[in-house]
Amino acid sequence: MHKHMQVFEKHGNMLPDLLLQKDDMPELPYHYSLRAHEISVAATSNEAATRLRSIYAGHVRLAARSLCAPDPMEAEPEKVVPHNMILTREWIMTIPRRKAGVGAATANSAGMLGLVWVPGEEVVDLWEQLGPLEVWKELGVPSV
Repeated sequence: MHKHMQVFEKHGNMLPDLLLQKDDMPELPYHYSLRAHEISVAATSNEAATRLRSIYAGHVRLAARSLCAPDPMEAEPEKVVPHNMILTREWIMTIPRRKAGVGAATANSAGMLGLVWVPGEEVVDLWEQLGPLEVWKELGVPSV
C-alpha cells in the first residue's frame, strides 16, 4: 500500500483542537473521525499502543463505511481503505479519501487540515481557482 509519513512539531491549536473545544464549530466539508485519546503520560508504551490501535481501528471502520467499503478489520486487515491519519499527544483524526488530487491540487494529511504544501505558483493558482472547500470535497468524502 502507498504510504507517507510527515512528522512536524505542533505549535498552538490546530483545527481539530478547535473542533474538540467548541460545539458550534462549522462542519468540515468532508467526513472525518476525531477523538481525544486521553492517554496518560504515565501509561506504558504497550498500554498506549493498545489504546491507540483500538481507537484507530474504529476510525478505519468508520472510513470504510463512509466509502461504502467492507470492514477491513474483519475481512482483510492488511487491505486498509484509503485515508489520512493525524496523531497528536491529545487526539487522533482520520479522514477517508476518495482521490489523491484534483489535477495537480493534491493534499496530504496536513493539507486536509489547511496546511497545503505546493511545489510552485501554478499549483497555488489552481487551488485558488478551484477553491479549497471544493478540493477537499473531491479528495475526501463530502459531508454535505
